[in-house]
Amino acid sequence: MGLVINGESIKDSVIQQDAENLRPDYTKAFEEMEEEAREKQLIEWARENVIERTLLQQEANRRNIEVTSDELNAAIKQMKDTCDGPEALLAQMGCESEAELEALTESSLRTQKLAEQIRTDSPGLSEDQIKDYYQEHAEEFTIPEHIVCAHIVKHIQYPTTEAQVMESMQKAKAELDKGRPFAMVAEDYSDCPENGGSLGAIAKGQMVEEFEDIAFNLHPGETSQVFKTRFGYHICTVTDRNPARIAELKEVKEHIEKLLKDQAETDSFYAFIDDLKSKATIEEA
Repeated sequence: MGLVINGESIKDSVIQQDAENLRPDYTKAFEEMEEEAREKQLIEWARENVIERTLLQQEANRRNIEVTSDELNAAIKQMKDTCDGPEALLAQMGCESEAELEALTESSLRTQKLAEQIRTDSPGLSEDQIKDYYQEHAEEFTIPEHIVCAHIVKHIQYPTTEAQVMESMQKAKAELDKGRPFAMVAEDYSDCPENGGSLGAIAKGQMVEEFEDIAFNLHPGETSQVFKTRFGYHICTVTDRNPARIAELKEVKEHIEKLLKDQAETDSFYAFIDDLKSKATIEEA
């Protein structure tokens, strides 16, 4: 069943095409839903999409929003580059001709420009809003405990035997015990000698459990014995440890500003659409 939106007739085929465009992702997201109910919801979502898109297109036309030929040509070229030929693109867009594709694309670009205007017109943020969000969501800004460490690692790879690897690592440990700098020993013995074996700062969950069980029980300045993980044999040293903490506002302010700005723009956009709907005449055809 088609629609008449503010006097503009919309064919049922437009709604069906929108449903087909939504179907792949929609079916995957709602695969556990009973098929009949899922299909009914899909058509309803497509119908709402068409209503909102049509209202935005009508508003863009009312505002005389323009699209340049360069913008139009670039958009069509981008679509063609991602499709298997012109015919496939026409079929995907539900168009019967290049002229229809151009008209549809131009209308879509005008709608995009309108959406940008709406988002740009969203209210600005105050310092108090940023501070309030930070205080109310402090746990979101927890920086986990992390250590700064380096390691020497030898992989067990044919034809080298495990016994040979262990012997090599014991020699490396002996040199460390004599006071030779860790980075120099890593360069001579490690299979990953880059940067003296430095792993930089790591938090729990970044390395395999067997490694973390040793590394996170070392104090700064301590070096482990030789130990084994699924990757081979290691020696680890820790140079610094930083406990978990909540980031200061100045560290996350930019992130909060973006998050709140994006939310405000989204809220403004949907409020604008709701306003268009409340004023529109929408009938079944």
